[in-house]
Amino acid sequence: MKTLAKEHNMSKKIPKGSKGAPAATHLTPTNSLVTPPPAAAQPLAQPVHVPIAASAPAASAAAVTTGAAPQIGGHLPHPHNGPLPVQLFRNTPDPASDPFTAYYLMVRSASDFLSYNNFEAFVTAVLGTKPLPQGLPDLPPYEKLVYIAHLFVACHGQWVKNCFQSAAGLQSVTSKFLPPNGTQPVGDMDEANRIFHPFVLDINQLAAQALELFDATPHGGTSRSPASDAYTLVQKLIEMNPRVPHLPQDQIDLCAFDGFVQYKLENPCMTELIWNYWLEEGMLVQGINAITLRFQNRLYPGGDKLARCNISHLRPLTNLLWDYVQHEPDRLSLARRAYEYDHQYGLRLRGSAVPNLMPADSRTSFLEAFHRVLQEACRYYRTSMDTTMHADAFPMLNCLRELHLILAEGSDNQYSDMPTTARSEMLLQQLILARPEIHDFLGGKPGVPYAEAWMPHIDTLRQIMGWNDASIRHYQTLATCGEMILLGIRHLNWSDIKDSSIAANWLTACRPEVQNYVHSYRAVTGVDLGVFDTPVVAGKEWTVQPSDLINRRRLAVQQPRLPQ
Repeated sequence: MKTLAKEHNMSKKIPKGSKGAPAATHLTPTNSLVTPPPAAAQPLAQPVHVPIAASAPAASAAAVTTGAAPQIGGHLPHPHNGPLPVQLFRNTPDPASDPFTAYYLMVRSASDFLSYNNFEAFVTAVLGTKPLPQGLPDLPPYEKLVYIAHLFVACHGQWVKNCFQSAAGLQSVTSKFLPPNGTQPVGDMDEANRIFHPFVLDINQLAAQALELFDATPHGGTSRSPASDAYTLVQKLIEMNPRVPHLPQDQIDLCAFDGFVQYKLENPCMTELIWNYWLEEGMLVQGINAITLRFQNRLYPGGDKLARCNISHLRPLTNLLWDYVQHEPDRLSLARRAYEYDHQYGLRLRGSAVPNLMPADSRTSFLEAFHRVLQEACRYYRTSMDTTMHADAFPMLNCLRELHLILAEGSDNQYSDMPTTARSEMLLQQLILARPEIHDFLGGKPGVPYAEAWMPHIDTLRQIMGWNDASIRHYQTLATCGEMILLGIRHLNWSDIKDSSIAANWLTACRPEVQNYVHSYRAVTGVDLGVFDTPVVAGKEWTVQPSDLINRRRLAVQQPRLPQ
């Protein structure tokens, strides 16, 4: 306040007023929107925010606290006894101008749908149903759980289809955001309004957006303009292939293979294999493998560190572990998952059990492009918090285009089947690790808060086996946030989007995921992706494989410390 008054006094002398009554001062910005007030002082009412434009570096938004609703070029009432107070506000893009706002909310809900806590509740609900679903009573316990895990992931796919299927009509789409009586929003709407504050999302507008997104009818069944950017990648592929028929399931059952699978057009894959990659780096699969080896009386390399793994044959866990070992050939092998990690993301696993890979097609530029997106996002967030600056989102739009093309190149062959199958298998592994019999001999730190029941047992295994000391919570954050970030890029047609405000809205919608990912990546690898003034250069730490960085930290911890 003092600075503004000082600058005003330097630019214009204050006229002398009557004795004992100082003359009113006037604040004159660079391109003035404020004119002198009337002679008579007016009482102050409630504060009103007035945006003021300024020269570069421009104020993102400015508000003048006054006593009446101001008008551009009109008079502003002003207290006669002090300077005019000015407050700056952070610029937030209006979500109403973005055709993909509903999609961002749907991605977050889809990721929450597949959480372990929901899976555990789903298993309890299915097994508690009387009578059991058809086919379940005749299966052994482990095969029942396998069936339920696949059913859970399939229900997720059907949920996605119901959320974005124009034939279902407006009511089924809005049911995602509204309760049956249609009165108050439910789900994550409060969180969404907090992210887009000070804007409040319009339920009806979100429903209209959802009606257009993933409309798989040829040439689009909605009133979308041909020049509109509001296309998803699925819709773009349909427009590029107008003569390719869409095959329903009954035609596929009759061996009709010349066309697009209609179910996959209406139900795009809303899971990412990066979720499995980070949990595999967190030693989820390696941990349960160590338990099953000890269950078979096989010595794990490095000594018998699980000597207390003596599970009573009277406990139900022994039946599960027995069938788990027997069905090992039916699960995805480590080599097959490792090849697909490399194909989609160029990410490599490191370890004695990992075979030497000879991939035919690797996304070698993914890591550099992905980390550049995160770096540019951190730069945008830092600039947008400075209320004297307008954050430029166009560099971010270019980064999103580049990463989108890299992801599109890997969307082939096993893309839609591998993530769903790997997800159901790892959910089942988490369920086994959460069993109370595992807690009996592994235990855990009772004072540490964990979001899911299997996490303390994995952290105990990591400590016993001498794996790196980062908590499994960070790996879980990397898995869930990385999945949501990539889903927000993969299915949208960023290559044809020209409006940088859409990129700015993506940054606003994904801010919790981006900043949580950056923090957990630093905790796991030691590399801070939030340092936006350091360029992402090939060969530097920013483009080093995460598995190499994790192994480097593990070796550094294991080195003996010299006495002081």
